[in-house]
Amino acid sequence: MFIYRCKSTFPDPEKDIINYIIAFIVNYFYTGLDKIKLEHNMKKVFYLLPLVTAFLASCGQVNDFELKGRFADDSHNGKLIYLQMPDKDPAKFISIDSVQVQGANFEFAGAADSIQMLFVAGGGISRPQLFVAGEGTVEMTIDSTGMAKISGTPLNNKYQEYLDKRASLAKEMQEEGKKISEEYNKAKEENRVTPELEKETEAKYDALYQKTRKYPYDFVKENASNVVGRYVFLDRGRSFTQEELEEIIPSVSGQLTGNPRFQLIENRLHALKTTVVGQKFTDLKAQTPDGNPIALSDYAGKGKYVLVDFWASWCPPCRRDMPDVVKIYNQYKDKGFEIVGVSLDSRKEDWIKGIEDLNITWPQMSDLNRWDSQLSTAYAVNSIPHMVLIDKEGTIIARGFHVNELAQKLSELL
Repeated sequence: MFIYRCKSTFPDPEKDIINYIIAFIVNYFYTGLDKIKLEHNMKKVFYLLPLVTAFLASCGQVNDFELKGRFADDSHNGKLIYLQMPDKDPAKFISIDSVQVQGANFEFAGAADSIQMLFVAGGGISRPQLFVAGEGTVEMTIDSTGMAKISGTPLNNKYQEYLDKRASLAKEMQEEGKKISEEYNKAKEENRVTPELEKETEAKYDALYQKTRKYPYDFVKENASNVVGRYVFLDRGRSFTQEELEEIIPSVSGQLTGNPRFQLIENRLHALKTTVVGQKFTDLKAQTPDGNPIALSDYAGKGKYVLVDFWASWCPPCRRDMPDVVKIYNQYKDKGFEIVGVSLDSRKEDWIKGIEDLNITWPQMSDLNRWDSQLSTAYAVNSIPHMVLIDKEGTIIARGFHVNELAQKLSELL
């Protein structure tokens, strides 16, 4: 929690009773009681005096911090920069202070009752920038694009190292992904695509993705005892596997219990446990494109193999694979096989157009909440396309596989 320093000015008792009492005592010793114009009943003031001792003792135990920011030039002179802390709603922030940029520079100074993560935002900063408050002086440089780098204390240096590594991995993923795509497209042009090549290509993509995905877990594992590690966990924990979450959660739960973002991660772990292979399917309820109610239980556990296909009209890999899904559906739909599509679209018109463009004829549902969908959350889905195969009795028998594997599985089952 961010706290203010003890003040020597006489505060408004309606807004700050503790500092009002402190000011009362200071004025008593320096000016005499008769010179103080009290705005509250004296009995009420002296009743609260025992609180002052504890408050004064705490003033010497806070963690001071100073943030010195500098832009690449003075084009942001006069703009307001805000110091913020996270709200209970993880998507919102609370502004606790503001300063004007002087030339190319701005500064914040204050104290916190613990080492914690705070944000700066405002004119010239592309998005809220994080830093660790409570360790001393932090330096923040903002480049011409509005991106910031932090340094100056051990935890801030550690967080910047994390950001740099993630940026490096993202660049590597983009470059290597482009090469893999070019190789596959060339093979396609030369009519050299085989099931083996498709599997090999998917394996390359997956290895690249896993390398990028796993780094935050490795970082959190090493830093679970500090605020930077816990912040990264809150930020990236929803991409962790069941095994990774089961390892990390016990080491951070004491500090994060009650945090809404931590609750979302705990919910993900619960969803992972209840939708693994061997578990009965978790029911999903939403609406069809026509606005009618639909449930997964209308189809699953009714004597057919049911594929739950998580997709979206805006998802290129989903659109790429959909012709193969259509082909498989037409081949097996009269042999005891059904598909229930779960769209992560946010606009109904896009969803409907995607269904029409891709020749999808099987049942569809969506709550039109994109990644905030309760449907994908129920199955801990954090990337699409994602397939879940349910047997005739309603038991999950496979999930997270590629469309090519679907054809092979159905050929064995039907």
